[in-house]
Amino acid sequence: METVDAYLAEILAAIRPLAPRELSLEDADGGVLAEDITAQWPLPPFDNSGMDGYAVRAADTAAATADAPVTLPVAG
Repeated sequence: METVDAYLAEILAAIRPLAPRELSLEDADGGVLAEDITAQWPLPPFDNSGMDGYAVRAADTAAATADAPVTLPVAG
């Protein structure tokens, strides 16, 4: 019997990354980028981390599960 590391090395030696493909935005859903991208300019053009994201009350999500998610209203 071989070790896990030996099996892993054998598998990794047998596979290769797929060649990148150019897709329309509609067809790219669920894909991953072939390389890093950066924005041409910052948006917003100033640090705004104090306002990024949403606040959520734990009580509003306590009953949520993968099979029964909750929908939260956006307020304010």
